[in-house]
Amino acid sequence: MLLVDTGASGTCISEAAAGALGLNPVRTTRTYGAAGLHPSKVYEVQLRISIHDVKRNVLSVVDFAVQAIGVPDLEKQLPGLALNGNPTQLIGLLGRDVLSNTVMTYHGKDGWFEIVIDRDVFAVKPAV
Repeated sequence: MLLVDTGASGTCISEAAAGALGLNPVRTTRTYGAAGLHPSKVYEVQLRISIHDVKRNVLSVVDFAVQAIGVPDLEKQLPGLALNGNPTQLIGLLGRDVLSNTVMTYHGKDGWFEIVIDRDVFAVKPAV
């Protein structure tokens, strides 16, 4: 699962997930975290985000490439994470490098949100 993190300047991937996917770092960068400034691996990743509007039964799929910063033990930050009642694991954070190409509206009172994606930046595909 990827979480939307408006406080993250860049998209991140768990080092464990990068290893499980057989990804090799394309470079290193220096990042700030809770432990201060440290070197971090950067991976070229292909992301597919699926959003299902259950009320209208519409599935939208967005595919794109991004360089994601590796974060050790990221998957351990939210133990007990579940999706639709099923246990799942945090594998990454969707940061402002991606979010800067979207407009998101959250209407908490009514429990809905909308994401408008700049189609010149991302490829929006109909669900298969």
